[in-house]
Amino acid sequence: MTATLDIPDDLYRKIEAKAAQTGAGLHEVAVNLLEGWVNTSASEVDQPGASVQWLNEWMRLGTETCKGLADSPTARDILNEGRQRVP
Repeated sequence: MTATLDIPDDLYRKIEAKAAQTGAGLHEVAVNLLEGWVNTSASEVDQPGASVQWLNEWMRLGTETCKGLADSPTARDILNEGRQRVP
């Protein structure tokens, strides 16, 4: 079956880049994600600790995504620096 999805441009570019890095095609990525979602039962999602596991995975992905980025100040650093300059 063929389906059309409207994916935000920024997200699509990220998906495309990560798929290229891993050697996976977009079709393969989408099918794997959808199969994982379908195969997750409601009881697994509602288990105690499931939200902690989800958050840990989210943090791991964030860390992985940021690897290789140039070291630069965070938005918080920039805002704090600007506040210190104001008399």
